[in-house]
Amino acid sequence: MGLEFYAVNAFANSPHSGSQAAVVVVPHDDARWTDETYLQAVAGDFAWPATVFVSPMKNEGESSSGGKPKTPKYAIRWFTKAGELPLCGHGTCAAAHVLLPLHGAERIAFEHAGSGEIVATKEEGGRIGISMPITPATVSPDERQDLRKDLTVATGLEASDVGAHYTVTILTQAVRVKEGMVEIRSRVFIPSMGLDEDTITGSAHAVLTGYYLSANGGGRSTIERLVRDPDDERPASVKPSTVVLDAVQLSARGGSMRCSLVDGRAQLVGRAYLMGKGTLNDDFGC
Repeated sequence: MGLEFYAVNAFANSPHSGSQAAVVVVPHDDARWTDETYLQAVAGDFAWPATVFVSPMKNEGESSSGGKPKTPKYAIRWFTKAGELPLCGHGTCAAAHVLLPLHGAERIAFEHAGSGEIVATKEEGGRIGISMPITPATVSPDERQDLRKDLTVATGLEASDVGAHYTVTILTQAVRVKEGMVEIRSRVFIPSMGLDEDTITGSAHAVLTGYYLSANGGGRSTIERLVRDPDDERPASVKPSTVVLDAVQLSARGGSMRCSLVDGRAQLVGRAYLMGKGTLNDDFGC
């Protein structure tokens, strides 16, 4: 039986922008779910920033004792044409955009073997919100300086900082700080996964949410340091928990989202558009 797939543009400013994802639905207990050769081949055929495989978990669709449907729960995996990803925000947003209306649900949970549970919700204006784990940028001060020099030469942009997250290089700049809102711009490069420059990257913005809004070592967050004199020890007038990042990724297709810190996780909210659907062919006549 051929698998159903959906073509989605996620974290998009308009229908033909944002990051492309193919969402492929694999039935529960289907052997193809664990056939990594097959999954990688399908991702290679799409050759989009992400091919997302979702499969309903055993209790999906059951009702609680009160008669209300439980939150639908799906296992999820993300692939590029070059390999499997440990985390993918735009792919999760795309999967939620497909599955939420199919279930008539307000929220859906995805379970990943490495990244744990990611909950997606319907938000105001038809947007999708996803709750992502925050992974700190793992780059030393010396490496940061070298990366910053190389990338500013390559791109012509000035950057406030550079972070690296499982072979992801992030170039970011806060362009405007207003009460309750910080406008940030970024570019993201993932050549090791076949994405020389990514379109709009949810996992990178989970890192950026932590970078801008989380306090490091009990000190001030980056946003508090941006709006205050570094020698001023008085309590900051801006509370990171009340700040929203208005994030734009400066790729060729472009994309955007809003990011906030909620219960220690990055809440990413953006639009997605369903571009089409079909069925994968399993009968090639050979």
